[in-house]
Amino acid sequence: MKKIIALILAGLMIVSLAACGMKKEAGPSGEKPAAGQETSEEAAEDKQEAVVGGYTKMDDMSVTDEIRDLVAKATEKMTGADYEAVAFIAKQIVSGTNYLILCRITPVTKDPVAKYALVTIYEDLQGSASVSEVLESTAEAGIPNLMGGWNEPDSPAMTEEAAEALAKATEGLVGVEYTPAALISRQIVSGTNYCILCEIKTVTPDAAAKYALVYVYADLQGNAEITEVVEFGANA
Repeated sequence: MKKIIALILAGLMIVSLAACGMKKEAGPSGEKPAAGQETSEEAAEDKQEAVVGGYTKMDDMSVTDEIRDLVAKATEKMTGADYEAVAFIAKQIVSGTNYLILCRITPVTKDPVAKYALVTIYEDLQGSASVSEVLESTAEAGIPNLMGGWNEPDSPAMTEEAAEALAKATEGLVGVEYTPAALISRQIVSGTNYCILCEIKTVTPDAAAKYALVYVYADLQGNAEITEVVEFGANA
């Protein structure tokens, strides 16, 4: 009788251990994840690692009322110049949020000349905002609706014509990659001048991309060339 009881207890222990092994192998719903498939928690962790700490470029760089209000709030105590958002480039999630915005900066002087600048604004978790960095350029900002002058489009989205002009202008260049990010302004002359915000990267190991304003001229015969590249900060 004792031998029978011992055999029964041993069988129950084997069944219990097998069940524990199956439970550890199963997913949150009790089903075993397919090979190569992440659980929702693992996917969330991977997504967080990809976003937190690094800038995420905006698919649509149009300036919203929220961004206009943010710029106004961050610059309300800054004197000597007016800041106006032109394109919302990217954001970075930290303890709060960093916003990278292309702005038109107009000095408060007689006969002011507005310039483009990359402005970083930090907004904390309580909603307070401040300018943490301004990288100015020598590029003069377009004046809307000025006949014959540089005019900013309603949206900074790249047009097919601007993208084709940039592609033609850079097709024979080596050593540098030009990736268009936004169409900032254009000027109708005998042909068209384009001011395009680009990510520029030298074709070298570990080279970091940087933003610059690339000016492209497209003539009436379909030819195009880069006439100027203006960096931020370096030559301001």
